[in-house]
Amino acid sequence: MRSSRLAAPLCLALLLSACLPDAPARAPDAGTEGGPEVVVVTPDASVPPGYPDVGTPDAGHPDASVPPMTEDEVRVTNRVPYLYDNSERYEVLSNPVEVLVPAPDGGYTRLASTSLGIGIASVHGVPDAGGYLVRSGNSYVYTSARSVNRGWARLERQGVSYSGVSIEGSGPGVRTAELTLEGLSPWNEGGAVDDFEMVGLETGSTAQLAFNPQPATGATSVSHAPADIFPVTSASLPHFDPTLDTLTLVQRAAQNVGTSGIAMVARRAGTVAAPSVADSGPLRLGMRLEEMPQRSVTLDLRSSAFRALRAQVHPDAELEGMQFDVTPAAYGIHPEYGWVGYSGELFSYYETAPDAPDLAATFSYGNPYPSSWAEVGGASCLYRVRLTLPSGSQHFLYRSIGGSDLLANVVGAPIVPTLSPPTDLRVDGLPATASQTLASLTPTLSWGAPTTGTPTAYRLTLYRLTEPSPGTVSRTTAGQVDLPAELRSLRLPAGMLQPGRHYVFVVTAMDVPTWDLARRETQQRLPGQFADAVTGLLSAP
Repeated sequence: MRSSRLAAPLCLALLLSACLPDAPARAPDAGTEGGPEVVVVTPDASVPPGYPDVGTPDAGHPDASVPPMTEDEVRVTNRVPYLYDNSERYEVLSNPVEVLVPAPDGGYTRLASTSLGIGIASVHGVPDAGGYLVRSGNSYVYTSARSVNRGWARLERQGVSYSGVSIEGSGPGVRTAELTLEGLSPWNEGGAVDDFEMVGLETGSTAQLAFNPQPATGATSVSHAPADIFPVTSASLPHFDPTLDTLTLVQRAAQNVGTSGIAMVARRAGTVAAPSVADSGPLRLGMRLEEMPQRSVTLDLRSSAFRALRAQVHPDAELEGMQFDVTPAAYGIHPEYGWVGYSGELFSYYETAPDAPDLAATFSYGNPYPSSWAEVGGASCLYRVRLTLPSGSQHFLYRSIGGSDLLANVVGAPIVPTLSPPTDLRVDGLPATASQTLASLTPTLSWGAPTTGTPTAYRLTLYRLTEPSPGTVSRTTAGQVDLPAELRSLRLPAGMLQPGRHYVFVVTAMDVPTWDLARRETQQRLPGQFADAVTGLLSAP
């Protein structure tokens, strides 16, 4: 449920990525782990059943000279498993890497790190009692673990590189495709606009394609038809290697559901070797699409139960609507890492009106992948919170409540929220949902437990809002902190807030029972539930 109808991804990405902005299969972003220098490491386990066996990865420890750990040491790594290769590598850690130990005065004692090689940092002098914040770049985790890994598990092969051309949005620089296709399901016959998903399993990439202009209604073939590409898993297309990579094109037929919903159902698909393409050229694809075996899903989606939680997200939150997706889990659910990567959607239902009625219906859809692959069901209700800067410029922050699990565990019973947002958000003891100026650059944020469900962790995400030009508001992630469920307050470390800047905090309750906070690669395990609560605009003094 990370994208649909060319809209912004919904917050199921929380469970499978660093919500909302960073997904595990994406190209490295500034401020996140990743870089060109890597060291290949042999994995301990053999190829799990259903995963491709592409041979033995390069052998070797990242550095045979790395010393054993000492009793006062915390070791931070960026070890990234690559499931297609059945291999892993150490990648550059975002700097600075440090440990922040809570001090008696309420602040922190900062302990700097030393590098032990690519993707390995060591911090000495860490006391054995209590927990501490482990920092890498603008990402933090509160833990008492002595070994902390910040690497995501990735679906793709090693060595995937990305174009420098952004293809988000529209206008100059947008990447396009040129499609010559036979065997289309009659185009746009369901009363809404069909689309395509383009999935590259070897590159861990997924994008949505939209004809521009649209073919004639009922068309079953197109020749050299232009289409816009909208990436889902990265900011730009990967560089495809025709000798290694394939692309699967899935036609999703649109159909109206009543007067306030649309379903997108996979109908036909085809796979070809990925073409080599220059950064500035169109992606030319030609193939014949084949009909897929159909299967069905019966939904009892109680949208009203999600809408009832609107004010718990924020008192002034506005409803955007529900979404439900069926997504393939490539090669199955990994025994250690869970649902890794994102390979498009076989079925999607989303509401076109915020007051849509509850849905009870059965839908059919196709699946072009092996029957041994799992299917994941995810439901999410999207909300938006309007934030107004002192200049009067406004920005909408989109957040959600929902979760995911194996499809068989999701359907067959009413789909309702099982985890509600954190309650009673406060900053320095004062209610935090109203816009206000903070008393200091190191405020304490606190919250109460959800009224529904039991979280296993919380995530605090700090967004900075700026106005680069009059009327234009930009949002960047200024920090993110993962906390165990027993902690419901945090004093922000010095440096997270900048004087005179404007911020909004999101506190996310998360129920991922088998997630080990010290091992980021385990965050994608199923089942997982999440629920967001949002502060007002908080201005730093």
